[in-house]
Amino acid sequence: MASPPPGAPDSSRTARAREHLANERTLFAWIRTALALMGLGFGAGILATAVGMRRFLRARAQIEEARFVPELFGDVLIAAVTIAVGAGRLPGAVAVRDRHQGRGAQA
Repeated sequence: MASPPPGAPDSSRTARAREHLANERTLFAWIRTALALMGLGFGAGILATAVGMRRFLRARAQIEEARFVPELFGDVLIAAVTIAVGAGRLPGAVAVRDRHQGRGAQA
C-alpha cells in the first residue's frame, strides 16, 4: 500500500476529527429537536436541550479517550417524551378538527 503524501494528516487524527464532526452534527440534531418540542411545551424543549448537551459532552470526552460507548437512555427518553406529549395533545387536536368540520358541540 502506498504511503500518504507528505503533509497529509495521519489516519487516526483524521478519524478522530471525523468523529468530533459527527458528534457536533448529533448535537445540532438535538437542538433542532428541542426547538420543535418547544412548540409543544417549553419544558420538553429544555429537557431535550439538557439531554442533548449531556450526550454531546459525554461523547466528546469518550472520543478523546478512544473509548466511545453508544448511549440508549437519551434516545429512549426523548422518544417517550415525544410520544407522551403527542398523545396528550391528540384529543385536543381531534376536538378542534371536529369543531371546524361542524361535528362538535355548538358554543
